[in-house]
Amino acid sequence: EHYDGISRVFLRGAVSDDDVAAVSYSPLSAKTYETDTTSDPTTETAFSVHLDTEPTADVVISASLSAGAPADIVSGTSLTFSADDWDVDQQVILQGQDDDVAQSGPTTFTLSMNVASTDAGYGNVAPIVISVDNINDDVVGLAIAASSEVTSEDPASPFNPATFSVTLKSQPLESVTISCSTSDSGVALCSSDIEFSTANWATSQVFQVTGVDNDVAGADAVYTVSLSSSSSDSAYDNLEESYSMTNLNDDIAGVAVTHSGTLVTSEDVSVDPVSVCLALESEPTSLVDITVASSDTTEALVEGASSTTVSFSSSNWNVAQCVDVQGQPDLTQDGTTSYSVSFVATSSDSSYDAISIEAVSLENLDIDVAGFSLSTGSQSLVTSEDGAGVAISIVLDTIPSADVVLCGASSDETEGTFPSGDDACVTFDSSDWDVAQIIEITGVDDDIVDGSVSYQGVISVSDTTDSNYNALSSQAVLLANLDNDVAGVTIAQSGLETSEAGASQTLSLALDSQPYANVTVLLTCSDSTEGSLSSEVITFTPDNYDTVQVVTVTGVADNVDDGNQAYSVALSVSSTDADYDSLSLANRQFSNTDDDTAEVVAAASGSQTYESGQSLITVSVLLGTEPSETVTISAVCSDGTEASVTPSSVDFDSANYDKAQTFTVSGLKDYMVDGTIDYTLTLSTVTSATEYSSLSDSVFSFANVDEDEAGLVVSESSVSVDESGSTDSFTVKLSSKPSEDVVVTSSSSDSTEGSVPSGSPLTFTSTDWNTTQTVTVRGVDDDLVDGESTFSINIVAVSSDDNYNDGNVDTSVAAYNQDDDFASLVFSSCVDSTPVVHEGSTATACFEAALTSEPYFDVSVAVTTDATEGTVQPAVLVFSATNWSTPQQLALSAVDDDFEDGSQSYCVTAATSSTDDDYNSFSTCITAATVDNDVASLHVTPANEHVVIDEGDSGNFS
Repeated sequence: EHYDGISRVFLRGAVSDDDVAAVSYSPLSAKTYETDTTSDPTTETAFSVHLDTEPTADVVISASLSAGAPADIVSGTSLTFSADDWDVDQQVILQGQDDDVAQSGPTTFTLSMNVASTDAGYGNVAPIVISVDNINDDVVGLAIAASSEVTSEDPASPFNPATFSVTLKSQPLESVTISCSTSDSGVALCSSDIEFSTANWATSQVFQVTGVDNDVAGADAVYTVSLSSSSSDSAYDNLEESYSMTNLNDDIAGVAVTHSGTLVTSEDVSVDPVSVCLALESEPTSLVDITVASSDTTEALVEGASSTTVSFSSSNWNVAQCVDVQGQPDLTQDGTTSYSVSFVATSSDSSYDAISIEAVSLENLDIDVAGFSLSTGSQSLVTSEDGAGVAISIVLDTIPSADVVLCGASSDETEGTFPSGDDACVTFDSSDWDVAQIIEITGVDDDIVDGSVSYQGVISVSDTTDSNYNALSSQAVLLANLDNDVAGVTIAQSGLETSEAGASQTLSLALDSQPYANVTVLLTCSDSTEGSLSSEVITFTPDNYDTVQVVTVTGVADNVDDGNQAYSVALSVSSTDADYDSLSLANRQFSNTDDDTAEVVAAASGSQTYESGQSLITVSVLLGTEPSETVTISAVCSDGTEASVTPSSVDFDSANYDKAQTFTVSGLKDYMVDGTIDYTLTLSTVTSATEYSSLSDSVFSFANVDEDEAGLVVSESSVSVDESGSTDSFTVKLSSKPSEDVVVTSSSSDSTEGSVPSGSPLTFTSTDWNTTQTVTVRGVDDDLVDGESTFSINIVAVSSDDNYNDGNVDTSVAAYNQDDDFASLVFSSCVDSTPVVHEGSTATACFEAALTSEPYFDVSVAVTTDATEGTVQPAVLVFSATNWSTPQQLALSAVDDDFEDGSQSYCVTAATSSTDDDYNSFSTCITAATVDNDVASLHVTPANEHVVIDEGDSGNFS
């Protein structure tokens, strides 16, 4: 009803022309090719042409090429366009011209097109020039044909020479010289250079390659033939082609071996050696070493060694070299022995390396005879009844083929004898045959005075599988056995000293020869108060004369400190055997050792005391002998701060000298961390008894174990405060006495949660170290919603006393700070009444927002409303840890909606979002109103004016 009956409006307009005369060409650059079009029509190059606008008269376009262009226009030299076909493509077609010259790149020329017409627009169109490249199809190179891949050292071989036919692949700009060379002139040679000109470049010319003969045996030689060019034409300069060839070898590797005289040597080194000579049968390519070796160095040596080496080179390969093979003595009766001389070749020349050379067989004549030799050296050939013997040295004359056992036997076993059983034999083998071994024959004692008696020691082969030694005869040594029978008494005394403690010595007696009647020996001690005898009379008979009889001499105790006393034992002999009756025997001397010695006997029960006094050491003391006067023993500790001893002294006299008395040592506590301390306990004697007055002190080494530990004694393990500033406290003292002042500092690990307002630092000295001092902790307020926060009070000690320094005793107390903050969004209008805005008015309504606590992360507040009635600027507020409590304002503006809808009420909503969980997803609303300003009406713009448009464009009005 608001718009019914509104009047009409009329407009005027005009159209402007936008067409321009022009020609379109495609492509604007191109390529032609030397290839003949008759053989390959697809290589033509086409250019498409048409007009851009319809002409008022015919338009003629003429095509032409630049001077000397290497191409032809095969169609489209003149193109005509009319009003009927002006926009239909017509073509200009080019074909490249062919030649035989290989250029380094394409030849560039131009295609020009000129426009002519009586149409004023096309009569003034400028000609166009298009750049074209003619692509060369000629190739630079050598065309080579080889007759064979083989040459030969044999000049008559059909493979000699090999030929290489050569032409050029394209016409050169200048003459070209081709050279031929081989990789090894010792293997093959090329003929001289050939030359090509611009006229004969396609005419074949020939190189000859001929194999070179030598005296070297081996595999066929592989070599390379290289053909290279040189020319002022850079395209043909430095071209090169290579071919792999093989030169067939006609030489054979071999070693010639000769010798002098017969192939017999001798163990007699004065006999001339056999000479063996060698030479090569072809020239080697590298040094050839031939090792000449004897198969049995016990029979023969080559040049005085097991082997020797002769060397052949390319200069001496056919000159004979000789070595001497000399027979060797082997000291073995082994007859004539066969052996051989072998040859081993080594060389980098594969033809001679490890080449097979037949060994030379020889014989070595034997000169050895089996036998054994006996010797007694410079010793007399006399044994005796005293047991003296003669050592017979035995050695073999040659190396045996098996073990040889030789044994000794006496011609009279009552005068001389070899050891029994295997001990009378010696064994020789191939390793010790020439090392002398000894068999000793010993005189036999027959207890009869019978003078010297002659007899023989006989040596013979007892066992062997060596037939040469098994057939040998025995050999004998003539000997004499001396008589040793003389009347006498042998007395062995075990020692000189007896003692009052009961130590004894012995006299061991036996007759030197068999008596004819009983023999009695009487023994007498010179001082029975010093020594006693186990037997005073012993008797020997003809049957037991050589049986040892023992008399024990024992010291006698007198309990008197009289020093050591000398005494003797006398011996006398009686018998009806005249040789033994009244036989004189020397007295035997002894000394009796006094065992009475003054001494203090002390023993400790342990070596450590403890500061707690719980573990004690007891030292027991007694005297070693009865004192002549009272003896006082005092005990003193070296360090009275570490230990004490009780009692301080004890007394001994003749009644209690051998009864132990006890000292008790106790550790003392010093409350200092000083480690285990060593100290001594000294026992001293005080007496008028001379035997005890000069004794040395007895000193015991002990250690007092420290039980003190450095540390901080803290009264509480935790404290609790809150953000209102409340306090809590704990006390601190040291656990041991320090050697220097100790400064204890308490600090909060988190100054944002708690502080130490008093009790830091604290100083403890050696006098007040165990007196408690108080540390106070206060809660610190913040603006964060952080709940109960945990931190610690770190307690650090610093002192010149190392035990209380460097973190050795540092500790901490757990602390808890209770939170008093909460998270919320405060959103309000700047005025008390409902905010109102008007459509079409720039006046705004004001709002404010703020947080109730500091956020951990930024908080975004998005403010939204009914977008058809009002807009809010800014739409998003951001609160951080620095501006959270500062109110931020935003303005509500009315939206002019062109509807006649009256006043509208709606909600202005503020909603939070944040990675701080406490501030994520808060939302609140304030009601606002927009007053309407719309009235129904029709407006046309522009009114009563011309609208001008161009051909193909459009015009607008509203």
